[in-house]
This record gives sequence, structure tokens and C-alpha cells, in this order.
Amino acid sequence: MTPQTLHSRSRTEAGTRCELSPDILQYIFSLVLDTFKTSPQSVKRQALLALCQVCCSWNVAALNDARLWGKIVDPCDKSSKRFTEHLARSKGAPLEILTAVVFEKPPVRINPEFEPPQWTTLLAESHRLKNLHLTLPVQVADTELFNKLMSAPVDSLQRLSLVFTGRLAEAVKMTGSRGTMLFSGQAGALRSLSLGNFIFPPRLIPFENLEFLRLGYTLSGVRLHIHLKGWWDVVCSGEMAKLREMYLQNVSFFSALPSRRCPPVTQGAVSPNLKRISLEGDIDACVWLLDRDHLQLPPFCNLELSLRRSNNGVFYPEVDVPAVTEPDEVLSSIVGRILKQDSSHPCLKLSIILGDNPKFVHRSAIRRITITYDCPDAFSFFLFNLTSTTSASVDSTLNINAATRFTDHSKKAIKGLKRDAAVV
Repeated sequence: MTPQTLHSRSRTEAGTRCELSPDILQYIFSLVLDTFKTSPQSVKRQALLALCQVCCSWNVAALNDARLWGKIVDPCDKSSKRFTEHLARSKGAPLEILTAVVFEKPPVRINPEFEPPQWTTLLAESHRLKNLHLTLPVQVADTELFNKLMSAPVDSLQRLSLVFTGRLAEAVKMTGSRGTMLFSGQAGALRSLSLGNFIFPPRLIPFENLEFLRLGYTLSGVRLHIHLKGWWDVVCSGEMAKLREMYLQNVSFFSALPSRRCPPVTQGAVSPNLKRISLEGDIDACVWLLDRDHLQLPPFCNLELSLRRSNNGVFYPEVDVPAVTEPDEVLSSIVGRILKQDSSHPCLKLSIILGDNPKFVHRSAIRRITITYDCPDAFSFFLFNLTSTTSASVDSTLNINAATRFTDHSKKAIKGLKRDAAVV
């Protein structure tokens, strides 16, 4: 159903529906909210407008239904009156805020007293925040407004997405006051956290109830691996006991290379609740995170790697870290250990795609391993090391049996691997 259809039907039957009780109208509004739950915000606005235009009684009922006004898009727009009215109609309902601060000509610095009137009102209602999605220029991080927002108690906040854009070399400043907890430590309901170019120590974020974590960076000149390792440690140690999905995007050393393997700081095991680990970025940085002692993925935890070639091992020959100098070989060893760990669960489906967009997908009853490369030669080297550095057969290494299903490309690839293994 489209908002236009909703509006047409409502107007046609307005004479009948105007007699509906408030309870029934609220039920109808709930159905509309569910119908357009995943639709773009512009479509949702049309749906709300259609509800308000049926007749006077529908208009009054819609304006007084706080659930319809809890989602506010762009509180930094020019219409502070519209925002204030929208917020007032939401009454005590949980708030979902989606905003982006955009400058036609981004200034080098923003006045530290930068404070749109809408945000002042929003800070007073921070206890009602349920979802908060902010896309901000990096200069906003130096303002008093941002500091207030990041220290406001948000006991009801469940989802936070914070992305910084602009002159990202300055993002290193966004580390918060030393020892200061994000939201003053009062965000115990936080379930989903997405940070883009925001560097904040994990132990200063209330993460005990986190189920979803996404970190992404496009920084340069920053020892990013130290920051990522801090998050990786709390995941691998099981401290994020409720975490189900973790995504690291654009993982890179950015020329600030490590001097040794990724050592575990806190002993422990990955939480059994973890269902997906997804790493995207330079192969050496991604493999460096995975190449740590005692790392064991729990059953039913999928591993997804999207890797791009890095030449750090060539440009920095003095670095003696296997993940940097021989990432393909180290990755094959890591995957081999996982397959050996899962050896009691045969491969159900194997897909190996060669060519310009190589891909390896190994699916068993308890796990799916997906690895994509941007370099065909490096991918072939990874496969060769995975299946020929052991005395076991290719079938045994990949947990293949008579029930395993193959794509046509995979059959050809397996034949080639067996041929190469026989030569070795």
C-alpha cells in the first residue's frame, strides 16, 4: 500500500470512519506505522499527512497520538518551530533522532558556542532518546554542544550511530575527556553502536548490553591498530557477553605499523552469543587482528572477510610481523585451524570463484566462512597454502565428503588444488 492509496481510500470512506472510536483509530495508526516501518522517511511523512487529512476527528486523533511523532528527522534544519511542535506532539514517547549538520562551505573551525536552538531543547529531552543517528562535520567535536550531548544521561538509548565527516585528520581529537564515560556512563540500555571516524576507548562506553557493534574509519596518520585492538580485546575476551554481530570497516594500519603480533591483553574466550565477525580492509591489518593466540570462534559464529591488497610488507621491510610480511600465508593458517576445529561438521556447500573477483565460501552446519579478495594472485596463493601446507588431503583439509555440494567453478578449482597438492 502506498500513502496515495491510503489517502484515497480514507477520503472515500471518510463518512464511515469519522465515527470510529479513539481506540480503533489508534489501532489503525499502529497498522500504518507497521506498514511503513522500513519505508523512507519521505514516504512515512506522506502516510502521516494522509492520516491527518481524512477528516477533523482523524486529524485530532493523529496529532494527539504521540507514537506518530517520536521520529524526528534533521532537528538542525532551519525550521526550529516545526521541530518544537514535532517534539511537543511526541509527548513522553521514546524519541528517534536522525540528523546531519551540513555546511555549504565547511569552516576551518566552528564557534565553540555553536548551539542550534533545537539541540538545546533536545538535550533537555535526552532521557527520552531511544535511537540517535548523527552525521556531523568533524569541527563540531570541538564545541561545547557536542560535549554536553556526549555527557548527557540517556538511560533509554538503545541505538547510537555517530559518524564524523570532513577534515578527518582532526578526528584524533575526538577521544573525550580523560576518564570520562560516554553519556556519563548512564546508557545501560544501549544495544547497537555504530561509530564512524570517532575514536573513543571502549572501556569508557557502557557496553555490557551491546548486541551490535560497527566501527569504520577513513583516518590517516593515526595509530589506528591500537584503537581497534582495544575493541577487539573486549570482544575476544568475552567481556561483551551479549554481542551478536561485529563489523570493522576500512581496517588499515595507515602506515603506522605494529611492531609485533596482536597480543591478547585480557584472557578469556569469545562470547558464545557472537554470531558474526565481519572485517573489511587491508589484508595485513585484518589478518593481524585474527592472528592472536588462543583465539577460538564459538560454534555458529560466521566469519566474513573482505580483503584488499596491501604493500606494507614491501615498503617497510624492517617490520618483522608475519601478518604484515606474509598475510596470505598467515590467513591460510588461521582458516585451516578453524576448519580443523570444525572437522566434526562436514562441509555442506563449497564455493570457490576464481578470476577478477575471487571468493571462497565454506558452509557447514555450524559456520559460514566467506573470504573475498581484490587480487586474484593473492587469492590463489591463499588457497594453495590452505590446501598444500598440510600432509592431509584437500578433501580432509576442507572437510569435504560425499554430501558436499559444489558449484561448477568450485569443482574445477578443487581439481586444480588436488593437482597442485600432489605435485607438492
